[in-house]
Amino acid sequence: MFRVKSECDVCGFEHPTLGDNRAFRWCRRIRGTVCDQCCEKCEYNDDWHCRFDPIGKARMYELTYANNDDERRISKFEDRLKRTKNESSRELMNNIIKQIRERMAERDKEYESIHSGEVVLTKE
Repeated sequence: MFRVKSECDVCGFEHPTLGDNRAFRWCRRIRGTVCDQCCEKCEYNDDWHCRFDPIGKARMYELTYANNDDERRISKFEDRLKRTKNESSRELMNNIIKQIRERMAERDKEYESIHSGEVVLTKE
């Protein structure tokens, strides 16, 4: 989804302003939208790479890849389901698909909690 105007939650800069072309990105540290100049000033910035919660970021990637893998698995089961005539096999495949979707929903909840900043995973 494309937003016509973005406002930085740190400095209040509103895009577009004539003569200034700033990029905006979602910042999990402050839980909002941040312009590139505020991102560069942040203590966690390292050449445009945010070092805030790298373990959480890695976990978010893991959750995304696991959900993508499960989506492919569901599509394969649905293809088999179309070709299967046996009612007991169809019921078994529907149960498997249901279980996979439940696991995906759990991963989505965990992803959202990490992304929103509710959970910050750090090394102890």
